[in-house]
Amino acid sequence: MFDYLIASFSYIGIVLAMAFSGYLIPLPEDIILLTIGYLAGTGVFSLGLAIPAGIIGGLMADNILYWLSRSGSSYIEKLKRKISPERLLKYEKAMQDHGGKTIFFFRFLPGLRAFMPIIAGILNVKWVKFQIYDFLAICIFVPAMTLLGYFFHNSIGLIIGKVEIARHVIFGLIIILATAILTVAIKKVYFNKNSNPKP
Repeated sequence: MFDYLIASFSYIGIVLAMAFSGYLIPLPEDIILLTIGYLAGTGVFSLGLAIPAGIIGGLMADNILYWLSRSGSSYIEKLKRKISPERLLKYEKAMQDHGGKTIFFFRFLPGLRAFMPIIAGILNVKWVKFQIYDFLAICIFVPAMTLLGYFFHNSIGLIIGKVEIARHVIFGLIIILATAILTVAIKKVYFNKNSNPKP
């Protein structure tokens, strides 16, 4: 019974980590999902439960941002200031011209992922339309990233064999490196060194 409760809270933790990643939790979804997949490979999580938990958390995150933007939240205004007006107009135009395709493809792009539900909310995209395309994208993105982490564990295990510590260290270093690369790339694309909007 105790083990069942711990496992249950673990999956709730996955939902919450995904729901608040990027804005309350300073880690991109990619890194969280890779880590979840890797831990599933070690037996910490069941892959069959971790993936649905990740999907639920991703949907929660996007819906929170969508409804906050529709309500004119001051928090959304702060997020919007992190991107130049020119880029914001460009993304809004893409959403107006291509609607569902933009919602779907933005979901796969680091940096743009968080702005997709915000732009959809600002433009009053119908919630049902937003939900359908967002759900389709998440149902591809979450399993893909989680399975990548899972198969990484299995592959590295074949190479290292029983040296568990070395395997965890290698994966940890890759996660740190990936986080650093994503952070630098996002800042380079969207922000200048003074954190002012890029022209």
